[in-house]
Amino acid sequence: MRQALRDADSVAADEATEVALQAGFDGAAICSRVIAPAMRWIGDLWDGDSMSVADEHLATAMTHHLLGRLQASLFPPPHRTEAATALLACAEGEQHTLGLSIVADVLRSRGWRVLELGASVPTEALVAALDRHSPHLVGFSATMSWSIPSLAHALERIAEAQPRARVILGGNGIPVRLRETHPWAGEVEEAVHLVDPASIVAA
Repeated sequence: MRQALRDADSVAADEATEVALQAGFDGAAICSRVIAPAMRWIGDLWDGDSMSVADEHLATAMTHHLLGRLQASLFPPPHRTEAATALLACAEGEQHTLGLSIVADVLRSRGWRVLELGASVPTEALVAALDRHSPHLVGFSATMSWSIPSLAHALERIAEAQPRARVILGGNGIPVRLRETHPWAGEVEEAVHLVDPASIVAA
């Protein structure tokens, strides 16, 4: 998968995903063990000036398209729908949404109603969405350090506005101090294990 994304080879990327499917991996496992390591490698190449911004964006776009094409295979619809609502967002300043989108797909396949707000959501707009939808779970993704002050502020406002909502954090950009105070998932599979719709609704 790594070289397929590096070379912008969509056929090879499809083949790598199919091999994982045939090996019995589900969507969460493929994202955690195949796609996420490849994208981290791409990010390291970009950070080390071994890859241009354009090529990094191309690899990210290829991954989005790959997941879209294989949606039904990776994330089959649930047999029943739970009453739990998850609201997922990137704090203001964070533009990387791939991990957030993957978690959204996995949660939907497990019966969650998912409200995906996407990149760089202003804190007050986020609070307004919380007031409107009263989610049981709020999830944030962060990969870049410059978005952390906004994320910390958003977490404070969430605690004020929706103190009963469970918050989880994901992404390698989350600093240790926030990992110590909020559930954190470094991988998609970890995020799924942190949340159970039935228990959260009953809480």
